Amino acid sequence: MIKPEILGQLLVMQSLVIGLPDEKSIFSFVCRGLLDIPGVSKVRYAHTTKKQAEGLTVRFPLLIGEICHGELLFSIKDQEVFAPYEDYLKNFCYMLAVILGERSQRLQNANLQSDLETRVKQRTIELHKSREQYLNLVEGTPDLITRVDTEGRLIFVNHAAENIFGLEPVECIGRPAFDFIHPDDRDTTMTAFQAWLQNVGNTFTHENRQVHVDGRHHHMVWSIRAEYAYSGPFRPPFRRDTGHCSGVNPASIPI
Repeated sequence: MIKPEILGQLLVMQSLVIGLPDEKSIFSFVCRGLLDIPGVSKVRYAHTTKKQAEGLTVRFPLLIGEICHGELLFSIKDQEVFAPYEDYLKNFCYMLAVILGERSQRLQNANLQSDLETRVKQRTIELHKSREQYLNLVEGTPDLITRVDTEGRLIFVNHAAENIFGLEPVECIGRPAFDFIHPDDRDTTMTAFQAWLQNVGNTFTHENRQVHVDGRHHHMVWSIRAEYAYSGPFRPPFRRDTGHCSGVNPASIPI
């Protein structure tokens, strides 16, 4: 005869298991609680399933799909009084396997999230160091370093603009780079630059004069490198025939 209070105990245990902190606590709690099943003398958990049970032992695998979380082994002292509870115990063990599976997935997700956060943090630190090194290099040189878009407008100017152009770097952004070239040098510079763009090589070198806002001019030697944009998933490190010029990076020194 099945005792209703035993079935109620199984339901209570199932609900309490969810709040336990780890698998050791779960199986300790479950094995103690299942000793109240009539006809049972001992309950233990095995992490791996055994091919054959020892003595009068009933095995209940904690199985969900193809994933097994071990098994519960019941040592039976009275098979007759135990038998009516077997189907209920199978259901209990199935639900326990579901709980263990969900718990395992949550832990895995938490570990992945922690690992991702660690990687992002490390990458952020690396990028910050790289940016500092870049700024120290670009802003630590007396040479004029700029970036120009495909329309010839300045999109970056380092601090040397204050000396060469007489303007703060932010005041130069958006202005045509050729506006700063001496009027007598613009045509020759434009001709040479356009010729280079038609058959872009590694670096374009050119001399001209840059005009300060107060009228002074500086004789400069420019070294210009092209940037490339690619439509494919990879940016080739050496070939330039598969991309189009998306901007240039001029750098110059006074002579």
